[in-house]
Amino acid sequence: MCILSVVSKPFKNEEYSIPLIIESIAYHEQSATITVDALLRNDSSDTIDYYFIHRGRVTPIPIAKTLLDYRPLKLKNKKPSQDDVLFLAFKDYFEADKTVSNNYKERIPNWFGTNKDYTRIDKILTPNIIIASENCAKNYIPPYTAMKIENIPIGNTWVRFRFTIEGPTYDCFVKQHTHFWVDGPNRVRNQIIEEDLPIRGYLIPDSETFFDELIKNTVTPKSYEVVIFQSETEGVDSDIICKPISGEVSDVTLFNPEIVGKACHFVANPKDFWIDLCFKTDIDLINSITTKNKDIVKNHLMPV
Repeated sequence: MCILSVVSKPFKNEEYSIPLIIESIAYHEQSATITVDALLRNDSSDTIDYYFIHRGRVTPIPIAKTLLDYRPLKLKNKKPSQDDVLFLAFKDYFEADKTVSNNYKERIPNWFGTNKDYTRIDKILTPNIIIASENCAKNYIPPYTAMKIENIPIGNTWVRFRFTIEGPTYDCFVKQHTHFWVDGPNRVRNQIIEEDLPIRGYLIPDSETFFDELIKNTVTPKSYEVVIFQSETEGVDSDIICKPISGEVSDVTLFNPEIVGKACHFVANPKDFWIDLCFKTDIDLINSITTKNKDIVKNHLMPV
């Protein structure tokens, strides 16, 4: 579960850059909902279209507000919403400079919340998502989905979009595995090239050519953050055990008492990170079976 970011035309000298992506994921029994908050920087002289590529089939969900428009209600011992958790987890990003705490829409840090240089947001968007790649019949899994956002303006634009993974795609990448994963854009690109296109590319005849053209203009984010919601968050019915596998991932402690235990938060090197995931219920079942088998073996070997 990760996205690959590209622009619609060749570029030089970092005309287009992505200072920050926050990918937050809610896993359910039969689906996963992914929200992407991204800061897109356009230093060219014209608008630009972005493509965000995900393995398999995804379905965009209309969304009304961005994280920068959100203000949490008082929780009063209720389960926090996913946006409550995100806002409180990233509160220091938007309010680190106390002199502008009432104007947080216009200032966010460039890097992991530790850099005291701030960036002005010129535009905030919840864009219409266009599926730019061809799709196949619903009971099949396309090699990838390319989601297109048109006309990103000059300057710094904060965008938010959301999509779901369900059906055969969810079964293939999550449900059929004891362990699944969130990993960096380079790994996603390689998996599409080495696994998805050879196995399922025949379903969409021009998928390989289109993908080869797209990835020529890849934009690697400078910072990639991942939030995995837990069942103590409203609308989430599954607990996920998260384990960073690569050395490019750091676990971020959630200190706010209202969201402790409600999510896992990671900061990653944006290219090649890898976070291993599994449902807690699966691990509990495996441990139960293992313990039971140990008892059977022990009882069998005990002298009468």
